[in-house]
Amino acid sequence: MSFLANSRILSAKDSDRTGRQSRSPIVCITINNSGTRVINTRLDRSIRIWKSSLSGLSDPVIIDNAHSEPVSCISWVPTTDYNFASAGGDSVVKIWRANGSLERDISVGGAGDTRKCKLVSFSPDGAIMLAVTTSGIIYAYDVLDNYSLITQFNLAESNGEGTVESTTNKDEITDIQWTNRGHSYFFVGLSTGPILIINLEDRRLTLVHLLLGCRSVTCLLVDLRGKFIAAGSKDGVVSFWRTSDMTNCRALTSVDQEISSLSSSRDGSLICVGYSSGSNSRVFDSDTLEERKEIPNSTAGEDSKSVVACYPTKSVLVYSSEKGDLLSYIRRDERAPDDRKRR
Repeated sequence: MSFLANSRILSAKDSDRTGRQSRSPIVCITINNSGTRVINTRLDRSIRIWKSSLSGLSDPVIIDNAHSEPVSCISWVPTTDYNFASAGGDSVVKIWRANGSLERDISVGGAGDTRKCKLVSFSPDGAIMLAVTTSGIIYAYDVLDNYSLITQFNLAESNGEGTVESTTNKDEITDIQWTNRGHSYFFVGLSTGPILIINLEDRRLTLVHLLLGCRSVTCLLVDLRGKFIAAGSKDGVVSFWRTSDMTNCRALTSVDQEISSLSSSRDGSLICVGYSSGSNSRVFDSDTLEERKEIPNSTAGEDSKSVVACYPTKSVLVYSSEKGDLLSYIRRDERAPDDRKRR
């Protein structure tokens, strides 16, 4: 990502229905596997789907009032560039098309269940969809069988084999990330730690291992190269585990602020870190943990957290700026040197 030394900052023209610049804080940002679509959600419960091309982000499709609460999580269907799932504080996961049309609702928790869904995640092969509720239940659905329910895992009742005392009903699931292949294993971050490794096999979800060394997980990252797992925390530490032996091997402690987002570059060489308050988002070398860039004007606002996401296909970063109100991006500056001087 040498483009960081020769980069250009641009902003998306994000207007509301009245034509005014949207000032509702950004909640999350995600990019599809081909890098042709970018989604950001806002506190006003909207979803914005952007076309991404060499000229930048354009032609947003706006979905108003997508859920009963702000959309907290988006997961792209990995087998297509144009379908995605959303979760937003109600009892359904919604599957959308990139043109803004609703494909289907998936009820989470059964009829009459008032549990609120906060996270959704497709396995890398697209075969399984996970939905996570605020009450600590993980539901697994068979995508290939019309999203039929396979099984569930209740954090509050997981006091059997493979658990520890710290895994109690006081824990909140803060993030969930699959391994890079298949649909056998995924990681679960808890508000009080540790990180759970859960196996899906024979239509059962089983806790198989615990990653210790992080007390308050806020977000998770699985390295695209498969070398490490990283976890952000409330105390401002990004902890790393080697995937070869699942050993806690190092920590990034340069900024004493709660971590709000983690993302890695397409080649896994850089890790991008967003903070909940007080600091701009930053880019670090994932091997040496040396800071490579501080992203200007990317601090969180009063009602927002800093969000930063890397493209999976090219050297571009998308992030929240202007106290979380504006969607901006950094890319290589292709202009001639004389033109750069005149900017």
